[in-house]
Amino acid sequence: MINIGVGQVQLNNEILAVCYARISTDEQSEKSIDAQIAETKKMAESLGATKIVSFHDIGISGKTDKRPEFQNAISYATTYHAKMFVVHKIDFLEIE
Repeated sequence: MINIGVGQVQLNNEILAVCYARISTDEQSEKSIDAQIAETKKMAESLGATKIVSFHDIGISGKTDKRPEFQNAISYATTYHAKMFVVHKIDFLEIE
């Protein structure tokens, strides 16, 4: 989990978490997108999130940050002051 901003920001008494999942074409053995999303949502809930928004990219390499839903997730988290940004694996945030 990566915290965005400082302090706990609430929208309508909700604690916002943004979840991001990714699978590239060469990651066939990795967990499916549905399994990743379910796992990240469960983690967000266990950390106190009351509103969870998920984004995912399929078939896009982690070698670039020009992943459409990754960019949308970051934008959404920033715009709505998300308390959490949850990913299945921390390397989903890295650019190889």
